[in-house]
Amino acid sequence: MQFGIFLAISRFRFVDGDEGFYLMTSRLVTEGKLPYHDFLLTQMPLLPYVYGWWMRLAGMTWTSGRLLSAILTATLGTALFCEVRRQTGKWAAGLLAVLLYVSSTQIFAWYPTVKTYALSTLLLFLAYRTVIRSCAVTAMTWFAAGLLLAASADVRLYFAGLLPVFLWWIYGSTRTGGRAAALLCFLGGFALAGAPNLYLLARDPATWYFDNLGFHAIRAHQGLIGDLAGKTTMAVRLLLGGYQDGAQLAMLLFLVLVLGIRSAIATGAARLAVALGLALTLISLLPTPSYVQYFCVTVPFFIVFVVCSISTWLDTLEDGKEKRILLAACAIILLVFVTSSVPAYRRYLITGDHVIGILRPESTANWRISAIGEVSQAIDERIRPGERVLSLWPGYIFQSKAEPYAGLEDNAGTHLAERLSPAQQARYRILSPNAILADIAAREPRLVVLGNQEYAEVFTEPFEKALVSSGYRVESRLGETTLWMTAPAGPHR
Repeated sequence: MQFGIFLAISRFRFVDGDEGFYLMTSRLVTEGKLPYHDFLLTQMPLLPYVYGWWMRLAGMTWTSGRLLSAILTATLGTALFCEVRRQTGKWAAGLLAVLLYVSSTQIFAWYPTVKTYALSTLLLFLAYRTVIRSCAVTAMTWFAAGLLLAASADVRLYFAGLLPVFLWWIYGSTRTGGRAAALLCFLGGFALAGAPNLYLLARDPATWYFDNLGFHAIRAHQGLIGDLAGKTTMAVRLLLGGYQDGAQLAMLLFLVLVLGIRSAIATGAARLAVALGLALTLISLLPTPSYVQYFCVTVPFFIVFVVCSISTWLDTLEDGKEKRILLAACAIILLVFVTSSVPAYRRYLITGDHVIGILRPESTANWRISAIGEVSQAIDERIRPGERVLSLWPGYIFQSKAEPYAGLEDNAGTHLAERLSPAQQARYRILSPNAILADIAAREPRLVVLGNQEYAEVFTEPFEKALVSSGYRVESRLGETTLWMTAPAGPHR
Protein backbone atom coordinates (compact mmCIF):
# COMPACT_ATOMS: atom_id res chain seq x y z
CA MET A 1 0.00 0.00 0.00
CA GLN A 2 2.84 2.38 0.83
CA PHE A 3 4.54 1.62 -2.46
CA GLY A 4 1.36 2.47 -4.38
CA ILE A 5 1.11 5.81 -2.60
CA PHE A 6 4.76 6.73 -3.00
CA LEU A 7 4.82 5.55 -6.60
CA ALA A 8 1.97 7.93 -7.43
CA ILE A 9 3.74 10.76 -5.59
CA SER A 10 7.01 10.04 -7.40
CA ARG A 11 5.19 10.21 -10.71
CA PHE A 12 3.28 13.45 -10.15
CA ARG A 13 5.37 15.42 -7.65
CA PHE A 14 6.86 18.56 -9.19
CA VAL A 15 10.52 18.24 -10.12
CA ASP A 16 13.02 19.65 -7.65
CA GLY A 17 15.98 21.46 -9.20
CA ASP A 18 18.55 19.37 -7.34
CA GLU A 19 17.29 16.22 -9.05
CA GLY A 20 18.75 17.37 -12.36
CA PHE A 21 22.37 17.12 -11.24
CA TYR A 22 21.83 14.04 -9.06
CA LEU A 23 20.49 12.19 -12.10
CA MET A 24 23.19 13.53 -14.39
CA THR A 25 25.99 12.50 -12.04
CA SER A 26 24.33 9.08 -11.71
CA ARG A 27 24.49 8.69 -15.47
CA LEU A 28 28.09 9.84 -15.62
CA VAL A 29 29.40 7.24 -13.16
CA THR A 30 27.91 4.47 -15.31
CA GLU A 31 29.94 5.91 -18.20
CA GLY A 32 33.16 5.51 -16.23
CA LYS A 33 33.47 9.06 -14.92
CA LEU A 34 34.75 9.61 -11.36
CA PRO A 35 33.05 11.95 -8.88
CA TYR A 36 35.22 14.93 -7.88
CA HIS A 37 37.88 13.95 -10.40
CA ASP A 38 35.78 14.35 -13.58
CA PHE A 39 32.90 16.52 -12.40
CA LEU A 40 31.71 18.57 -9.46
CA LEU A 41 29.67 16.59 -6.92
CA THR A 42 28.52 18.50 -3.85
CA GLN A 43 27.60 15.38 -1.88
CA MET A 44 29.17 12.05 -1.00
CA PRO A 45 29.52 9.55 -3.86
CA LEU A 46 27.30 6.57 -2.99
CA LEU A 47 24.01 7.96 -4.33
CA PRO A 48 25.21 8.36 -7.95
CA TYR A 49 26.44 4.77 -7.98
CA VAL A 50 23.25 3.31 -6.50
CA TYR A 51 20.94 5.27 -8.79
CA GLY A 52 23.26 5.00 -11.78
CA TRP A 53 23.47 1.23 -11.79
CA TRP A 54 19.79 0.88 -11.02
CA MET A 55 18.94 3.04 -14.04
CA ARG A 56 21.40 1.17 -16.21
CA LEU A 57 19.11 -1.83 -15.68
CA ALA A 58 15.72 -0.09 -15.42
CA GLY A 59 16.33 2.64 -18.01
CA MET A 60 18.19 5.93 -17.89
CA THR A 61 15.02 7.98 -17.36
CA TRP A 62 13.43 10.31 -14.86
CA THR A 63 10.69 7.75 -14.28
CA SER A 64 13.05 4.93 -13.31
CA GLY A 65 15.03 7.24 -11.02
CA ARG A 66 11.88 8.31 -9.21
CA LEU A 67 10.76 4.66 -9.13
CA LEU A 68 13.83 3.73 -7.09
CA SER A 69 13.09 6.60 -4.70
CA ALA A 70 9.54 5.27 -4.24
CA ILE A 71 10.91 1.78 -3.53
CA LEU A 72 13.38 3.12 -0.97
CA THR A 73 10.70 5.25 0.71
CA ALA A 74 8.25 2.36 0.96
CA THR A 75 11.01 0.06 2.23
CA LEU A 76 11.84 2.54 4.99
CA GLY A 77 8.15 2.75 5.93
CA THR A 78 7.98 -1.04 6.09
CA ALA A 79 11.08 -1.17 8.29
CA LEU A 80 9.43 1.45 10.50
CA PHE A 81 6.29 -0.71 10.81
CA CYS A 82 8.32 -3.80 11.68
CA GLU A 83 10.38 -2.00 14.28
CA VAL A 84 7.43 -0.36 16.06
CA ARG A 85 5.47 -3.62 15.98
CA ARG A 86 8.45 -5.48 17.44
CA GLN A 87 9.07 -2.96 20.21
CA THR A 88 5.41 -2.70 21.22
CA GLY A 89 4.17 -6.17 20.30
CA LYS A 90 1.16 -4.54 18.61
CA TRP A 91 0.46 -4.48 14.88
CA ALA A 92 -1.93 -1.53 15.47
CA ALA A 93 0.99 0.53 16.77
CA GLY A 94 2.95 -0.36 13.64
CA LEU A 95 0.07 0.77 11.44
CA LEU A 96 -0.19 4.01 13.41
CA ALA A 97 3.50 4.65 12.78
CA VAL A 98 3.02 4.06 9.06
CA LEU A 99 0.02 6.40 8.97
CA LEU A 100 2.12 9.15 10.56
CA TYR A 101 4.94 8.38 8.12
CA VAL A 102 2.82 8.46 4.96
CA SER A 103 0.95 11.60 5.99
CA SER A 104 4.08 13.52 7.01
CA THR A 105 4.77 16.37 4.60
CA GLN A 106 8.49 16.08 5.31
CA ILE A 107 8.37 12.48 4.05
CA PHE A 108 6.18 12.57 0.95
CA ALA A 109 7.53 15.92 -0.25
CA TRP A 110 11.22 14.89 -0.24
CA TYR A 111 11.77 11.13 0.00
CA PRO A 112 10.18 10.13 -3.36
CA THR A 113 12.42 12.59 -5.22
CA VAL A 114 15.90 11.77 -6.54
CA LYS A 115 17.76 13.29 -3.62
CA THR A 116 19.84 11.96 -0.75
CA TYR A 117 17.07 11.69 1.84
CA ALA A 118 15.41 8.32 1.14
CA LEU A 119 18.60 6.30 0.61
CA SER A 120 20.60 7.84 3.47
CA THR A 121 17.76 7.62 6.00
CA LEU A 122 16.91 4.03 5.03
CA LEU A 123 20.53 2.98 5.60
CA LEU A 124 20.64 4.87 8.89
CA PHE A 125 17.37 3.35 10.08
CA LEU A 126 18.64 -0.13 9.23
CA ALA A 127 21.79 0.64 11.21
CA TYR A 128 19.57 1.63 14.14
CA ARG A 129 17.49 -1.57 13.85
CA THR A 130 20.64 -3.66 13.67
CA VAL A 131 22.44 -2.11 16.61
CA ILE A 132 19.52 -2.43 19.05
CA ARG A 133 19.41 -6.18 18.29
CA SER A 134 23.17 -6.68 18.46
CA CYS A 135 23.40 -7.35 22.18
CA ALA A 136 21.57 -10.65 21.63
CA VAL A 137 23.39 -11.92 18.53
CA THR A 138 26.86 -12.32 17.08
CA ALA A 139 29.71 -9.86 16.65
CA MET A 140 29.01 -9.83 12.91
CA THR A 141 25.81 -7.93 13.63
CA TRP A 142 27.84 -5.16 15.26
CA PHE A 143 29.99 -5.17 12.15
CA ALA A 144 26.89 -4.90 9.93
CA ALA A 145 25.57 -2.00 12.00
CA GLY A 146 28.82 -0.08 11.53
CA LEU A 147 28.75 -0.90 7.82
CA LEU A 148 25.22 0.50 7.46
CA LEU A 149 26.00 3.68 9.39
CA ALA A 150 29.06 4.39 7.23
CA ALA A 151 27.02 3.66 4.10
CA SER A 152 24.48 6.29 5.17
CA ALA A 153 27.36 8.75 5.61
CA ASP A 154 28.60 7.75 2.13
CA VAL A 155 25.34 9.27 0.88
CA ARG A 156 25.15 12.28 3.18
CA LEU A 157 28.39 13.16 4.95
CA TYR A 158 26.99 14.65 8.14
CA PHE A 159 25.47 11.30 9.13
CA ALA A 160 29.01 10.44 10.22
CA GLY A 161 28.36 12.85 13.08
CA LEU A 162 26.06 10.22 14.59
CA LEU A 163 28.99 7.89 15.29
CA PRO A 164 29.34 9.09 18.94
CA VAL A 165 25.63 8.36 19.55
CA PHE A 166 26.04 4.78 18.36
CA LEU A 167 29.26 4.31 20.35
CA TRP A 168 27.51 5.64 23.46
CA TRP A 169 24.71 3.10 22.96
CA ILE A 170 27.13 0.22 22.42
CA TYR A 171 29.12 1.14 25.51
CA GLY A 172 26.01 1.34 27.71
CA SER A 173 24.16 -1.70 26.37
CA THR A 174 26.90 -4.34 26.33
CA ARG A 175 28.48 -6.29 29.15
CA THR A 176 31.83 -5.05 30.42
CA GLY A 177 33.68 -8.04 29.02
CA GLY A 178 32.20 -7.68 25.56
CA ARG A 179 32.42 -3.93 25.10
CA ALA A 180 35.83 -3.86 23.45
CA ALA A 181 34.90 -6.55 20.92
CA ALA A 182 31.57 -4.88 20.14
CA LEU A 183 33.19 -1.47 19.63
CA LEU A 184 35.96 -2.92 17.46
CA CYS A 185 33.50 -4.85 15.28
CA PHE A 186 31.29 -1.79 14.86
CA LEU A 187 34.22 0.48 14.02
CA GLY A 188 35.59 -2.17 11.66
CA GLY A 189 32.36 -2.19 9.68
CA PHE A 190 32.29 1.60 9.69
CA ALA A 191 35.87 1.76 8.39
CA LEU A 192 35.25 -0.80 5.65
CA ALA A 193 32.22 1.04 4.22
CA GLY A 194 34.08 4.33 4.33
CA ALA A 195 37.22 2.95 2.69
CA PRO A 196 36.19 3.58 -0.98
CA ASN A 197 36.27 7.30 -0.21
CA LEU A 198 39.99 6.99 0.44
CA TYR A 199 40.53 6.22 -3.24
CA LEU A 200 38.59 9.30 -4.34
CA LEU A 201 40.33 11.34 -1.66
CA ALA A 202 43.75 10.16 -2.79
CA ARG A 203 43.10 11.17 -6.41
CA ASP A 204 42.84 14.81 -5.41
CA PRO A 205 42.46 15.64 -1.71
CA ALA A 206 41.81 19.35 -2.32
CA THR A 207 38.98 18.65 -4.77
CA TRP A 208 37.39 16.04 -2.50
CA TYR A 209 37.49 18.50 0.38
CA PHE A 210 36.09 21.36 -1.69
CA ASP A 211 33.18 19.37 -3.14
CA ASN A 212 32.11 17.97 0.24
CA LEU A 213 32.90 20.90 2.54
CA GLY A 214 34.55 23.87 0.83
CA PHE A 215 31.68 24.41 -1.60
CA HIS A 216 29.17 24.55 1.25
CA ALA A 217 31.41 26.96 3.12
CA ILE A 218 31.09 29.58 0.35
CA ARG A 219 27.33 29.19 -0.18
CA ALA A 220 26.74 31.90 2.42
CA HIS A 221 28.95 34.76 3.51
CA GLN A 222 28.78 33.50 7.11
CA GLY A 223 30.77 30.36 6.22
CA LEU A 224 30.04 26.65 6.63
CA ILE A 225 28.67 26.95 10.16
CA GLY A 226 27.70 30.51 10.89
CA ASP A 227 24.78 32.91 11.29
CA LEU A 228 24.02 31.77 14.84
CA ALA A 229 21.22 34.33 15.13
CA GLY A 230 19.55 32.92 12.05
CA LYS A 231 19.91 29.36 13.30
CA THR A 232 18.42 30.33 16.66
CA THR A 233 15.46 31.91 14.91
CA MET A 234 15.02 28.81 12.76
CA ALA A 235 15.11 26.51 15.80
CA VAL A 236 12.46 28.59 17.56
CA ARG A 237 10.26 28.67 14.47
CA LEU A 238 10.60 24.92 14.06
CA LEU A 239 9.49 24.35 17.65
CA LEU A 240 6.53 26.70 17.15
CA GLY A 241 5.54 25.34 13.76
CA GLY A 242 6.35 28.63 12.07
CA TYR A 243 7.30 27.09 8.70
CA GLN A 244 4.77 25.98 6.12
CA ASP A 245 6.16 22.44 5.97
CA GLY A 246 7.23 22.38 9.61
CA ALA A 247 3.93 22.19 11.51
CA GLN A 248 3.92 18.40 11.73
CA LEU A 249 7.56 18.33 12.74
CA ALA A 250 6.74 20.81 15.50
CA MET A 251 3.97 18.48 16.68
CA LEU A 252 6.41 15.57 16.84
CA LEU A 253 8.94 17.66 18.73
CA PHE A 254 6.23 18.71 21.19
CA LEU A 255 5.26 15.08 21.76
CA VAL A 256 8.93 14.16 22.20
CA LEU A 257 9.19 16.82 24.90
CA VAL A 258 6.02 15.69 26.68
CA LEU A 259 6.92 12.01 26.54
CA GLY A 260 10.55 12.71 27.40
CA ILE A 261 9.45 14.17 30.73
CA ARG A 262 7.95 10.77 31.50
CA SER A 263 11.28 9.08 30.79
CA ALA A 264 10.33 5.96 32.73
CA ILE A 265 7.94 4.86 29.98
CA ALA A 266 10.59 4.90 27.25
CA THR A 267 12.48 1.71 26.48
CA GLY A 268 16.18 1.73 25.68
CA ALA A 269 15.51 1.21 21.96
CA ALA A 270 13.07 4.14 21.92
CA ARG A 271 15.59 6.34 23.73
CA LEU A 272 18.21 5.57 21.10
CA ALA A 273 15.68 6.53 18.39
CA VAL A 274 14.99 9.91 19.98
CA ALA A 275 18.70 10.48 20.59
CA LEU A 276 19.35 9.94 16.89
CA GLY A 277 16.44 12.22 15.98
CA LEU A 278 17.63 15.02 18.24
CA ALA A 279 21.24 14.65 17.07
CA LEU A 280 20.05 14.84 13.46
CA THR A 281 18.04 17.96 14.32
CA LEU A 282 21.13 19.64 15.70
CA ILE A 283 23.29 18.52 12.77
CA SER A 284 20.68 19.71 10.25
CA LEU A 285 20.81 23.16 11.85
CA LEU A 286 24.55 23.49 11.35
CA PRO A 287 24.90 24.13 7.57
CA THR A 288 24.56 27.70 6.37
CA PRO A 289 22.02 28.28 5.00
CA SER A 290 19.85 25.57 6.55
CA TYR A 291 16.54 24.54 4.97
CA VAL A 292 13.44 22.98 6.51
CA GLN A 293 13.70 20.00 4.14
CA TYR A 294 16.96 18.98 5.88
CA PHE A 295 14.95 17.94 8.94
CA CYS A 296 12.96 15.30 7.05
CA VAL A 297 15.61 12.73 8.06
CA THR A 298 14.55 13.04 11.72
CA VAL A 299 10.91 12.07 11.21
CA PRO A 300 11.15 8.23 11.24
CA PHE A 301 13.13 8.27 14.50
CA PHE A 302 10.74 10.66 16.22
CA ILE A 303 7.81 8.50 15.09
CA VAL A 304 9.42 5.41 16.65
CA PHE A 305 9.89 7.19 19.97
CA VAL A 306 6.44 8.77 20.06
CA VAL A 307 4.42 5.69 19.08
CA CYS A 308 6.39 3.26 21.24
CA SER A 309 6.33 5.57 24.27
CA ILE A 310 2.59 6.18 24.01
CA SER A 311 2.00 2.44 23.68
CA THR A 312 4.02 1.80 26.84
CA TRP A 313 2.20 4.63 28.62
CA LEU A 314 -1.16 3.08 27.77
CA ASP A 315 0.02 -0.30 29.02
CA THR A 316 1.03 1.18 32.38
CA LEU A 317 -2.29 2.94 33.00
CA GLU A 318 -4.61 0.98 35.26
CA ASP A 319 -7.33 3.62 35.57
CA GLY A 320 -9.82 3.17 32.72
CA LYS A 321 -10.77 6.85 32.69
CA GLU A 322 -7.17 7.99 32.36
CA LYS A 323 -6.65 5.52 29.52
CA ARG A 324 -9.73 6.82 27.68
CA ILE A 325 -8.56 10.43 28.10
CA LEU A 326 -5.11 9.55 26.72
CA LEU A 327 -6.66 7.67 23.77
CA ALA A 328 -8.94 10.63 23.00
CA ALA A 329 -5.99 13.05 23.13
CA CYS A 330 -4.01 10.77 20.80
CA ALA A 331 -6.94 10.55 18.39
CA ILE A 332 -7.24 14.35 18.23
CA ILE A 333 -3.51 14.79 17.66
CA LEU A 334 -3.57 12.11 14.96
CA LEU A 335 -6.51 13.77 13.22
CA VAL A 336 -4.80 17.16 13.24
CA PHE A 337 -1.53 15.63 12.05
CA VAL A 338 -3.08 13.75 9.13
CA THR A 339 -5.46 16.48 7.96
CA SER A 340 -2.71 19.11 8.04
CA SER A 341 -0.97 17.24 5.23
CA VAL A 342 -3.86 17.62 2.76
CA PRO A 343 -2.91 21.17 1.63
CA ALA A 344 0.72 20.04 1.26
CA TYR A 345 -0.31 17.16 -0.98
CA ARG A 346 -2.11 19.66 -3.20
CA ARG A 347 0.86 22.02 -3.31
CA TYR A 348 3.46 19.42 -4.24
CA LEU A 349 1.29 17.47 -6.67
CA ILE A 350 -1.16 19.96 -8.20
CA THR A 351 -0.81 23.70 -7.53
CA GLY A 352 2.93 24.21 -6.99
CA ASP A 353 2.20 27.00 -4.52
CA HIS A 354 5.35 27.80 -2.47
CA VAL A 355 7.20 24.82 -3.93
CA ILE A 356 10.93 25.53 -4.32
CA GLY A 357 11.76 26.57 -7.90
CA ILE A 358 8.20 27.42 -8.93
CA LEU A 359 8.10 31.19 -8.84
CA ARG A 360 4.77 31.70 -10.61
CA PRO A 361 1.60 29.56 -10.89
CA GLU A 362 1.80 29.60 -14.69
CA SER A 363 5.27 28.02 -14.61
CA THR A 364 4.14 24.80 -12.93
CA ALA A 365 3.94 22.95 -16.26
CA ASN A 366 7.67 23.44 -16.75
CA TRP A 367 8.42 21.40 -13.64
CA ARG A 368 6.61 18.23 -14.69
CA ILE A 369 8.60 15.14 -15.65
CA SER A 370 6.68 14.95 -18.92
CA ALA A 371 7.66 18.51 -19.87
CA ILE A 372 11.32 17.82 -19.19
CA GLY A 373 11.11 14.64 -21.25
CA GLU A 374 9.76 16.66 -24.18
CA VAL A 375 12.77 18.96 -24.01
CA SER A 376 15.14 15.97 -23.94
CA GLN A 377 13.42 14.54 -27.00
CA ALA A 378 13.66 17.88 -28.80
CA ILE A 379 17.39 17.93 -28.05
CA ASP A 380 17.85 14.44 -29.49
CA GLU A 381 16.08 15.48 -32.71
CA ARG A 382 18.65 18.21 -33.30
CA ILE A 383 22.00 16.69 -32.36
CA ARG A 384 24.35 13.85 -33.13
CA PRO A 385 24.53 11.19 -30.37
CA GLY A 386 27.24 12.17 -27.91
CA GLU A 387 27.34 15.82 -29.00
CA ARG A 388 27.99 18.36 -26.25
CA VAL A 389 25.03 20.60 -25.45
CA LEU A 390 25.19 23.67 -23.25
CA SER A 391 22.29 23.52 -20.81
CA LEU A 392 22.27 25.67 -17.69
CA TRP A 393 20.32 22.87 -15.99
CA PRO A 394 21.57 19.28 -16.49
CA GLY A 395 18.11 17.82 -16.00
CA TYR A 396 17.36 18.40 -19.68
CA ILE A 397 20.51 16.59 -20.80
CA PHE A 398 20.21 13.58 -18.50
CA GLN A 399 17.57 11.68 -20.48
CA SER A 400 18.90 12.72 -23.89
CA LYS A 401 21.74 11.36 -26.05
CA ALA A 402 23.71 14.56 -25.50
CA GLU A 403 26.84 14.99 -23.40
CA PRO A 404 26.75 17.71 -20.74
CA TYR A 405 28.90 20.77 -21.22
CA ALA A 406 32.08 20.55 -19.14
CA GLY A 407 31.56 22.40 -15.88
CA LEU A 408 27.75 22.18 -16.01
CA GLU A 409 27.32 18.51 -15.03
CA ASP A 410 26.43 19.85 -11.58
CA ASN A 411 25.04 23.33 -12.04
CA ALA A 412 25.17 24.05 -8.30
CA GLY A 413 28.46 25.89 -8.70
CA THR A 414 27.49 28.31 -11.48
CA HIS A 415 25.98 31.01 -9.27
CA LEU A 416 28.92 30.78 -6.83
CA ALA A 417 31.67 30.73 -9.45
CA GLU A 418 32.58 34.40 -9.07
CA ARG A 419 33.58 33.72 -5.47
CA LEU A 420 36.43 31.57 -6.79
CA SER A 421 39.50 32.48 -8.79
CA PRO A 422 39.71 31.33 -12.44
CA ALA A 423 42.27 28.71 -11.38
CA GLN A 424 39.90 27.37 -8.72
CA GLN A 425 37.00 27.31 -11.16
CA ALA A 426 39.08 25.19 -13.54
CA ARG A 427 40.33 22.88 -10.80
CA TYR A 428 36.91 22.28 -9.29
CA ARG A 429 35.21 21.98 -12.72
CA ILE A 430 32.84 24.91 -12.33
CA LEU A 431 31.78 26.94 -15.36
CA SER A 432 31.20 30.58 -14.48
CA PRO A 433 28.60 32.81 -16.16
CA ASN A 434 31.44 34.78 -17.78
CA ALA A 435 32.93 31.58 -19.22
CA ILE A 436 29.51 30.59 -20.57
CA LEU A 437 29.13 33.99 -22.23
CA ALA A 438 32.61 33.67 -23.74
CA ASP A 439 31.81 30.25 -25.22
CA ILE A 440 28.56 31.57 -26.65
CA ALA A 441 30.39 34.51 -28.18
CA ALA A 442 32.84 32.05 -29.76
CA ARG A 443 29.89 29.93 -30.98
CA GLU A 444 31.40 26.87 -29.29
CA PRO A 445 28.15 25.02 -28.50
CA ARG A 446 25.92 24.31 -31.48
CA LEU A 447 22.86 23.94 -29.24
CA VAL A 448 22.09 25.93 -26.09
CA VAL A 449 19.17 25.19 -23.76
CA LEU A 450 17.75 27.86 -21.47
CA GLY A 451 14.97 26.91 -19.10
CA ASN A 452 14.41 25.78 -15.54
CA GLN A 453 17.07 26.93 -13.16
CA GLU A 454 17.88 25.39 -9.84
CA TYR A 455 18.97 28.70 -8.39
CA ALA A 456 17.13 31.98 -8.79
CA GLU A 457 20.49 33.78 -8.73
CA VAL A 458 21.19 32.55 -12.28
CA PHE A 459 19.31 34.79 -14.70
CA THR A 460 18.89 33.87 -18.35
CA GLU A 461 18.55 37.40 -19.74
CA PRO A 462 22.32 38.00 -20.21
CA PHE A 463 22.64 34.66 -21.98
CA GLU A 464 19.69 35.41 -24.25
CA LYS A 465 21.24 38.72 -25.30
CA ALA A 466 24.58 37.00 -25.96
CA LEU A 467 22.89 34.31 -28.04
CA VAL A 468 21.12 36.88 -30.19
CA SER A 469 24.26 38.95 -30.72
CA SER A 470 26.28 35.81 -31.56
CA GLY A 471 23.92 34.70 -34.31
CA TYR A 472 21.93 32.01 -32.51
CA ARG A 473 18.23 31.67 -33.16
CA VAL A 474 15.37 30.09 -31.22
CA GLU A 475 14.87 26.70 -32.80
CA SER A 476 12.18 25.46 -30.43
CA ARG A 477 10.16 26.80 -27.53
CA LEU A 478 8.62 24.32 -25.07
CA GLY A 479 6.83 26.14 -22.29
CA GLU A 480 9.39 28.53 -20.84
CA THR A 481 12.30 26.48 -22.16
CA THR A 482 14.03 27.56 -25.35
CA LEU A 483 16.45 25.72 -27.62
CA TRP A 484 18.93 27.98 -29.43
CA MET A 485 20.99 26.86 -32.43
CA THR A 486 23.78 28.42 -34.41
CA ALA A 487 22.09 27.57 -37.69
CA PRO A 488 18.68 26.43 -38.95
CA ALA A 489 18.09 22.81 -38.11
CA GLY A 490 18.73 20.45 -40.99
CA PRO A 491 18.28 16.70 -41.39
CA HIS A 492 19.49 14.60 -38.50
CA ARG A 493 23.22 14.17 -38.79
